[in-house]
Amino acid sequence: MAERISLADLVLEERLAEPSVVAAAVRRAREGVPLALALSDAGVPEVGLAAALRRRLGLPVVELANEPVDPEALAEVTAELAARHLCIPLEVGESHGRKVLRLAMANPLDLDAVHDVAFATAARIDVVIAMPSAVLEALANRYRMSVTKVLRVEAPAPSQDDPTSPGRAAVPAPHTAPYHRVADEASVELRLRALLNLLVDRGLLDEDAYHEEVRRLMKDAAR
Repeated sequence: MAERISLADLVLEERLAEPSVVAAAVRRAREGVPLALALSDAGVPEVGLAAALRRRLGLPVVELANEPVDPEALAEVTAELAARHLCIPLEVGESHGRKVLRLAMANPLDLDAVHDVAFATAARIDVVIAMPSAVLEALANRYRMSVTKVLRVEAPAPSQDDPTSPGRAAVPAPHTAPYHRVADEASVELRLRALLNLLVDRGLLDEDAYHEEVRRLMKDAAR
């Protein structure tokens, strides 16, 4: 098996970015931004990053836009856990009497993330690689869909205070301004804030718990 290294080291090894760029991304990761997303936002090409991961790990790269939504798989991993590790569950099944979860990750080199999902789901994790921006988009779109498909909660009435509400005139209809086109123009911080707002609004994430986790990570990074 190939030696495991960090994603930052892989980017340097593959010469996908200058050391100063990688160092800045690592600093942002210590503040709570997923490292893969921080690297992407800093200009590291996502295609090159995915290709480097594929060569290093021998894992397939998937196009999340072509992957069907599996509500049962989404129900296995909470939105909070998926957002924290920038991953998306794609399919749940069974092999030799054991549950198996197919998981798309932007950073499959993060073994702590793999272990966290395995522990939370009591499943064997089969990892595939996905682009960071695609995972971010899927987090917003798929978990929003899962509220209806899995929990069967009706959508709230339109509100002028809700930036995601279809009743708000300032937000274009999806067919005229798809989510991913807007996200492509936004910074990592803005995209993460939008994702956090969506998860909190839908009752899938406790904002106080989120900020407590950020404070914990910052303390750990300062040690």
